[in-house]
Amino acid sequence: MKLLQLFAFTASIASLSLCASAQTSTVDVQFGGLYANPISSPTIVVSGTGVFGDDLTTGSHLYWVCLDSVQESPGNQLAIYDVSTDPSVMQAGIFGPGGFDADARGAVIQATTNMFYAFQDQLLNTPGNSYNRAFQEAVWAVTYGYRVWGESGPLTSDVIDTVMTNYAPYIEEDPLIGDFLLSALTTPTGSSTVYFGNPTNDSSLQPVMFFPIPEPSTLTLASRLGVFLISRRRRD
Repeated sequence: MKLLQLFAFTASIASLSLCASAQTSTVDVQFGGLYANPISSPTIVVSGTGVFGDDLTTGSHLYWVCLDSVQESPGNQLAIYDVSTDPSVMQAGIFGPGGFDADARGAVIQATTNMFYAFQDQLLNTPGNSYNRAFQEAVWAVTYGYRVWGESGPLTSDVIDTVMTNYAPYIEEDPLIGDFLLSALTTPTGSSTVYFGNPTNDSSLQPVMFFPIPEPSTLTLASRLGVFLISRRRRD
């Protein structure tokens, strides 16, 4: 898989430039279902223009997550999105004019990235959708913190504590949500690759984040399935 640009997250993520000067490509994305396991319900770029359009139409799958619980999810549909490695491309919903300020934008991006890479193996290789659902809920919990519960400033342990306190009923039902939130401040080791997407022709849809699925993860799952099938044959 070709990865054109690496988006390295540091503690200073909230100070990211929000100018719209980065390269942006328009792509047609066939989204998998909301909460769906990306292996059983893959998300792919069907066609596109520009450098990212060329790079992302090579057959590689993407993992995507919603960033706005108010706007509609693009899950299970073909939608046109502007894609960039610069978060300034996101201008829909609470990421648009009059919505989140720079700190809130940076906090949601930072938490989402850290949580994904902390649980990447489980998200990509665990059968079912328990981890995928908990991850999405945890992302929404962080957005609630800044949109509903009055949090401001960069992402800190105090912000996460407040989010977990207010989201406690949901965490009690699914403790995995709490596990994700506890990893929101853990910066990934090594390089991490993130794409940001904004809907171009449907104002009801929301901005999303995309994570390229590394090929070894797919192979890991295939290997596990192969071992399972072999063991079944031996028992039959």
